[in-house]
Amino acid sequence: MTHDDQPRFFQALDTMAEFFHDDLSELRQRVYWESLCGYSIDAWEYACTQALRTHTYYRVPLPGELLPVIEGFEQFQRVLTTPLIDDTAQRERQRQEDRAKALRQIEQDEAILAEVKARRAEQQHGNR
Repeated sequence: MTHDDQPRFFQALDTMAEFFHDDLSELRQRVYWESLCGYSIDAWEYACTQALRTHTYYRVPLPGELLPVIEGFEQFQRVLTTPLIDDTAQRERQRQEDRAKALRQIEQDEAILAEVKARRAEQQHGNR
């Protein structure tokens, strides 16, 4: 999060404090910010929403309780934004390399066969 995200951060924190009837001192609020500012504001807001939905007692969850949700959200976002590998081009290159290799092998085999035929022809002319 950046300094510009602080209003959203503290709005979500204030919402939880109100909902859970938990007066957060300025010091506690600052500790939440310092503990969680390394994560995205979207992850923070998601974690707050999840806490409002699932937390069952009157106290704002501690940062450590929110971290698994925040980190899970960020990991999910990374998966969503990571482009899928399109290996079509790689497969086509491999196919072309395999074909070229096969053609080289055929050329080598044909050269060997031509050499064998030439030796046989020489041997047959020599035996006559």
